[in-house]
Amino acid sequence: MKKIYVSIPMNGRSDDAIESSIEKIRKVSETILDEKVEVVNPFVPKTAKERPIEALGRSIIKMQKADFMVGVYDAWEYAGCQVEANVANLYGVKTIRLGIEYICPDVVKMRREMLEASRSTAETSEV
Repeated sequence: MKKIYVSIPMNGRSDDAIESSIEKIRKVSETILDEKVEVVNPFVPKTAKERPIEALGRSIIKMQKADFMVGVYDAWEYAGCQVEANVANLYGVKTIRLGIEYICPDVVKMRREMLEASRSTAETSEV
């Protein structure tokens, strides 16, 4: 059984959305690897006191237990995803990348809404 570390956008997302993305990654990873996988889960429901760097550091420590880091393409605005991808690359953790549209549809929806809002603001300010 392979162990996978999941790297997905978390900032601004609900715990349910994050857990849904982790489950999708688990299922797709089992198909790709043709065996059951164990998720080395970096996700811990948010606490009011934990700062982002503290949470990221705690998560990355778990990567050392994984055979693969599984993340999404096009998560460029999420600093944690960038850091996790760099750590995996620098320390030789094999990486699998999946489409953000399937794994994190709520992130794609948030992006579209932000783009539409910025377009509306730009059009209003031109008048």
